[in-house]
Amino acid sequence: MYCVAPDCDKETIYNSGYCNSHYQMWNLYGRLEKVYKGDRYKHPFYHMWNERKCDNLLCDEWLDFWTFVKDIGERPEGCKLRRIDTKKLYDFNNFKWSKDTTRKNGETRNSQQIRRRKENPEIYKAYELKKNFGITFEQYQELLEKQNFVCAICEEKEKTKHHVSGEFKSLAVDHDHKTNKIRGLLCQRCNRVLGKIRDRTDLLDKMKAYLNGNS
Repeated sequence: MYCVAPDCDKETIYNSGYCNSHYQMWNLYGRLEKVYKGDRYKHPFYHMWNERKCDNLLCDEWLDFWTFVKDIGERPEGCKLRRIDTKKLYDFNNFKWSKDTTRKNGETRNSQQIRRRKENPEIYKAYELKKNFGITFEQYQELLEKQNFVCAICEEKEKTKHHVSGEFKSLAVDHDHKTNKIRGLLCQRCNRVLGKIRDRTDLLDKMKAYLNGNS
């Protein structure tokens, strides 16, 4: 395959679509035309760099614009530069490209949240699992596979749909409220039943006896 840059007949490298020369040019300057040091104000990354510099958010090395440009590399489409740890300065080990969360025209805060959840379901699921239960998304997936993707009690798949998205909900994480130990994954119905009876096994026995006596 040949380089996609205009008027270039060299072969591509990697999966970039560019030849080695144009790949290095894009990686260094953010565009295919060479940018001279005196021309940094026209560079597509200049505003982003200057904004953070004025806010005193850059490490000493990144106060040099061209070092900053070289280190952050190519901007993924639709992404913004953010810090991994917001308590520290931007540096080579403390930056990431993340999806731009700016609202679209006519979009409300609620509709923006719904769109972002649809676009990045795993990110939001991972955040909620870590925040509420202290487990990772990978650990949740392992539990799910161990249960053959069905409820640990009724052994059925989730049948409840989300009122907004219309998609089936994920199995709920069930845990012991005293020890916080994860017991398994339950469908919405079984999880609600345990919540209503507050994990009282004696009440479950009474319900079973009631049903058997009136069947």
